[in-house]
Amino acid sequence: MNLTDNEIIKALECCCGTAHDSCRDCPYDDIGCEDKLEKDALDLINRQKAEIERLQKQLKEGIDLSDSVVKIFKAEVIKGFANKAIERVEKARKKYQMLCKEQGEQMEEHMHIHFNGMIGIINDLVKEMVGE
Repeated sequence: MNLTDNEIIKALECCCGTAHDSCRDCPYDDIGCEDKLEKDALDLINRQKAEIERLQKQLKEGIDLSDSVVKIFKAEVIKGFANKAIERVEKARKKYQMLCKEQGEQMEEHMHIHFNGMIGIINDLVKEMVGE
């Protein structure tokens, strides 16, 4: 006869009671409790211990997973910021080109190099911060 976990707990409560007639309420009363209760109680403890360990592992994996999600989110935020910064650099380049054209001048090659350098610095920072 297999008893439920709650019946095992109730039997332990009966055995720990001080009244001699507590055996009448014990789920083991009909089958005898000498060795059976001890074995069932130990099995119950081991099952609960295994369940606690399983839940702790799931919790740790969940935390690890959430750390990964946070890292991905941070990387996306950094990349989004970098894209906005590059857009601003490109906008400044176009504005400078337009001013040069209005004044009848050519945009100097070194200015192209400066704008490209700024974009390169932004991209390098993203790689450094995101780890790519």
